[in-house]
Amino acid sequence: MVYDCIVVGVGGMGSAVCAHLAQRGKRVLGLEQFTPGHALGSSHGESRIIRTAYYEHPDYVPLVRRAFVLWDQLEKETGESLLLPSPCLSIGRHDSELIEGVQQAAKQHQLAITHLKADEIKAKYPIFDFPSTFEGIIEQQAGILRVEKCVLAHQKIAEKFGAELHFQEKVINYLPEKNSITVQTDRMNYETEKIIFCGGAWSKQFLQLSGNNPFPLRLMRQVMFWFDLASVPDFRIGNFPVFIAAVPEGEFYGMPWFDEMGVKMARHYGASEVDRVEQIERDVSMGEEQWMMDQLGKWMPRAKAPLKKSQTCIYTLTPDRHFLIDHLPQDDRIWFATGFSGHGFKFASVVGELMADLAIHGETKLGIERFLYKRFLSEAREK
Repeated sequence: MVYDCIVVGVGGMGSAVCAHLAQRGKRVLGLEQFTPGHALGSSHGESRIIRTAYYEHPDYVPLVRRAFVLWDQLEKETGESLLLPSPCLSIGRHDSELIEGVQQAAKQHQLAITHLKADEIKAKYPIFDFPSTFEGIIEQQAGILRVEKCVLAHQKIAEKFGAELHFQEKVINYLPEKNSITVQTDRMNYETEKIIFCGGAWSKQFLQLSGNNPFPLRLMRQVMFWFDLASVPDFRIGNFPVFIAAVPEGEFYGMPWFDEMGVKMARHYGASEVDRVEQIERDVSMGEEQWMMDQLGKWMPRAKAPLKKSQTCIYTLTPDRHFLIDHLPQDDRIWFATGFSGHGFKFASVVGELMADLAIHGETKLGIERFLYKRFLSEAREK
């Protein structure tokens, strides 16, 4: 059998792509080198923030609005609780990229936001203790995605509509031929009309098998921490928001307590970059724990509590920190969705939809001009 599409990587993005293609009646094979729900890539760690006033760029706002609709549909289709509503509080100095970006997105897309001075932040959320040079912006159209449950839900829908999902099967190579593409794995070969790479941290090595295409992707290891604060009512969901704070030491974020895991905190960016997954250190160092403890002690002193758990994840970065979604210049049968740069999971539902559009029709009504591969080809030619 020749598949309509083979999806390489069945994690956050790949599972959504498989689901949307299968729902449209396509013959889909998803290939995943690890087990379902694994913790070796970028789509694990219990939770992810979803927010609408997108400081990274206003172009993301229409996509995240569509993502909310699709997450709601997925909940109804599977009967799973996937998205927990919670306001998002952005905290920083008035001229920080975070605060300026939230305001720009809100202004351009007429989003409802509320400004808070530092003393108003503390009055509303006594956990925080920021000086008068800081301010906050609250948006209500935000929440928490249960990341592993979201991935499993998309996998469930994909299989319900006929997709084949093969786990613990590693792609070794792919060979574009005139009438089809042969995909070689460590088990056997498959034939497909089109291929979509959603390999996360493994994307660069997959894509460069195709020749001399420059893919400027790098990896950054990040650490997530969970603290035993369940007994403090101020940290519970409903009383405490999801938040992002831009401080002199870097950005960090957190989420309220909503299950047995505890209160989650993590750094955003700031770590060193590497080229290959094999260079990622999986153990968490005392220095990394201390950095997080120092931030809590300085900005959230009531959050200092026993550490329950820590876990690493991987950001796959583009130079400009925007996504990379396109097909290879020399072959419009070979598509990819990668480089989500540590802020992509919330878009998985809509990435699944737009990648299905692209694979089937070669275009999508959803705005992806900012994410096209040509921006890096231009840079390469200039150099």
